Amino acid sequence: MTALLTTAFFVALAISLLLTRIMIRLGPKLGLIDEPGERRIHVKPVPRAGGIAVFLTFVITVFAVQSFSELSGQLSFKWFKAFATASLLLVIVGILDDRWGVNAWLKLMAHGLAAVFLFYTSGGNVGSVLGIEVPEYVDLAIWVIWTVAIINAFNLIDGMDGLCAGLAMISILSLTVLTIVLRSGTDAIVLIVMLGTLLGFLRYNFNPAKIFLGDTGSMFIGFFIASVALISTGERFTAASLLIPLIVAGIPLIDVILAVWRRSFRSVLHKLGVGGKD
Repeated sequence: MTALLTTAFFVALAISLLLTRIMIRLGPKLGLIDEPGERRIHVKPVPRAGGIAVFLTFVITVFAVQSFSELSGQLSFKWFKAFATASLLLVIVGILDDRWGVNAWLKLMAHGLAAVFLFYTSGGNVGSVLGIEVPEYVDLAIWVIWTVAIINAFNLIDGMDGLCAGLAMISILSLTVLTIVLRSGTDAIVLIVMLGTLLGFLRYNFNPAKIFLGDTGSMFIGFFIASVALISTGERFTAASLLIPLIVAGIPLIDVILAVWRRSFRSVLHKLGVGGKD
């Protein structure tokens, strides 16, 4: 098993290095470019095509590993196919957003649809994960809210060179250790593949970055971490697996919650003020 995990890691790393270099050249030709501006820290145009390289590397490597060692356990090949299909929606929306810009509500709808699709195709059950019996609609609601929150948290994190991919690696590495210790190495294969994928991308994403993840990459990574944390069952594992993404993504999540609260509060005060003048 150690040899398989090591091979999976280095295959993902090699493919990621290759595809990221290709996307550095191809990104501008596709119009996937981030121009400098007042709210940007880079001083020259940088391709926003890293997410495509990350997604393709992950999918190609898992298919390669599956060809000589069947994936089993919670993160089986069946789960991977469901996850990859759901992720494809996010990747398409992400590419459109990185190229032309997409309405925020449309992106949220895509996040929710991807979560719902994975819930029903992967046998997701939050109630069994938490050790409690809940109706299916509550199960689904928790799953969708969690997934959408983590996706958007990692999207918010992606503002500095290497930050989003680096924090994602910390989160995934922690989940990998938990999986190997409390479960088996077989369950950890897809996690190891993602680690190798992100390390290859980070080679070109550290300051000064030669390529950015774009919304394509940050949404895909957030979806992966949210899904992996929820798909595992067993109270002892789940308590930690849910805490890890929350700790990593906690700051931007809190910032979003506070921002929404402040805006809502100001809106209420404004309406009260307007009413008081009548």
